[in-house]
Amino acid sequence: MTRGGFPEGDLPVLRVPAEQRGGAGSRAGDREILHAGCVAMESHALLILGSSGSGKSTLALELIALGATLVADDR
Repeated sequence: MTRGGFPEGDLPVLRVPAEQRGGAGSRAGDREILHAGCVAMESHALLILGSSGSGKSTLALELIALGATLVADDR
């Protein structure tokens, strides 16, 4: 089974430094919570970071209309 064009269990991990998140993250205990969505096209994935209301889902929908596959949304 695949998710967004990636084999299950083989999703790439991207670590984004706090200073580059632009208010897109928060902490919950010892965990970092990111406001993000992710779409995939062919063999590439795009992580869309942004604060609440910044247009992440709108951008993801536009990319899906162009052929991308939704991998994850923060809702």
